[in-house]
This record gives sequence, C-alpha cells and structure tokens, in this order.
Amino acid sequence: MDTKEKILQRTCSFFLETNSCKDVTMDKIASSLGISKKTLYEHFTNKKTLIYECINHIMNDIFRECVICKNNSENSFDCFFRVSNIIWKHIHSANANFINDIKKYYPEIIAKITESHVNFAKQNISKFIDEAVSEGFILPDIDKRFIVNMIGLNMAHASSNKYLRENFFYSKKKIIFLHICIIIRGISTIKGIEYIDKYISEE
Repeated sequence: MDTKEKILQRTCSFFLETNSCKDVTMDKIASSLGISKKTLYEHFTNKKTLIYECINHIMNDIFRECVICKNNSENSFDCFFRVSNIIWKHIHSANANFINDIKKYYPEIIAKITESHVNFAKQNISKFIDEAVSEGFILPDIDKRFIVNMIGLNMAHASSNKYLRENFFYSKKKIIFLHICIIIRGISTIKGIEYIDKYISEE
C-alpha cells in the first residue's frame, strides 16, 4: 500500500469516528501516520482536497462492492435488490455528523460529489432497465429516460431531512426502498411483479 492510500484510509477512519470534520486536522493525520506535514501536503494540497478524495475513496469502495455483487447475481432484479442492500448498509453506517459538517463547511464538495454520482447512478439504472426488459421483468414500451429521472428525484426527496422528519416512524432504508419499489413495480410485467412481491414478503 503506497503512502497516498495509507493517508486516505487513515483519514476516512477519522472522519467515520469523529463528531466534526473540524476535529480532524492535517497535524493529527500526519502524526497518526508517523509522517511529516510536508509529506502529507505533497499528496494533498489542503484539507478540502483531502476530504474530497476521501469521499471519492469511500464511494469507489462501494461501487466496487456493487460490481462484485452484480457479477454474482442471478438476474437483473436479484442484482437490484442485492445492490440496494449494499447501499442501505453503507448509509446506515455513515457518520451523520460528518456528512452534516461537510454540507455546512464544504457545500461545493457535496455538490461536486452529488453530481458525479447521480450521473453514475443514472447510467447504471438505465443498464438495469435494459437488462430487466430483456429478461421479461419490465415492460418493453416504457419511457426509460423519464423513469431514470423519476427514480433519481424520488431517491433525493426520500432522503431529505425534512421528508425523513415528517415520516419519522419509518427508517430511512424503508422509505427509500418503498419509493423505488413502487416505481419499479409500476413498470414491471407480471413476472416482475411476482418477483418483487416474493422478495418483499420474505424481507
């Protein structure tokens, strides 16, 4: 493992454990790794850059896990539910204080990361729909672009703090899952509906 990777892993650990991103200083990171601040700044020009790289590092780990899951799935719907569970797992383990701090102090990072990963998600949802149509799970005559955008909007709305407060009696996982399932079920064939209903009944 090279120095840059070690820095990212250690910093990600700090961010997952701390109550505030301001508690994690460049001095603390360098000291914990036994390196000089000069070495740290050779890899990351400032803390903002390091935070951005850390979030990307975490997201790329999740994406790699999703790719492995896809390769081991029986079909598109099996992959959809498996990947959903991976994402819920990481959402649940995320440090809410850290995320709120990033939104407050580094909004431009959140905007950049969000745009990048929304585009990634849309591309993969589009591929999922194509595969599900070819396997007979989703109706062939749907407006794919509209459905992809609708799923994106529903995920964003269902994960907003205001919406979650209004539906506090449900977990975040349950809310987002229901939103997506309602959309997917609505464009599914009988075969797809039966698969979704069976999965939900076994949850």
